[in-house]
Amino acid sequence: AIVLYGLHHDWHLDSTLNMIDSWHCRLLRRVLKVKTAYIDRSKTNEWVYQHAKAETLSDTIARTQIKYFAHVARHPDNIIHQVCYGPPFIPRSLNALRRKGRPRHPWTENTEALTCKMLLERGYSPINRQHLFTICQNRPLIRKMTNKRREPSGTQHAGAAVDQRQRVG
Repeated sequence: AIVLYGLHHDWHLDSTLNMIDSWHCRLLRRVLKVKTAYIDRSKTNEWVYQHAKAETLSDTIARTQIKYFAHVARHPDNIIHQVCYGPPFIPRSLNALRRKGRPRHPWTENTEALTCKMLLERGYSPINRQHLFTICQNRPLIRKMTNKRREPSGTQHAGAAVDQRQRVG
């Protein structure tokens, strides 16, 4: 929980998320007392996540970003909403034409795209930004979408397979 503190307020590149996930998997390997994939090729990162019954930290960050985006979208009177969006739901931009340093990745547009992607996976297709905000008003849908952990690489955990066998038999 301490590692994830405040990470939902910023947008992270894929390379940064990969570093966070590799660090997390390294720690899980230490806890499980499993050698690295370089030495033992049979135990991949997916295997480690399955046996640890964990998910990647990048998925956790994405879920918390979507929760926070839905919170911002639900409260148009909040200062955070006013900083991110102008009056007609248009994302705000900087007044400066060119900034020094590396270009920043805007949290607003990237998190909107992430939320739309997750909604499309669930069968909802927001037409425009205002429709996306009205979907975010549906708290039970957002909770259902973000409280469920994703299974790594589309496979089940070992415990879930055991539960299914017990239900059948």
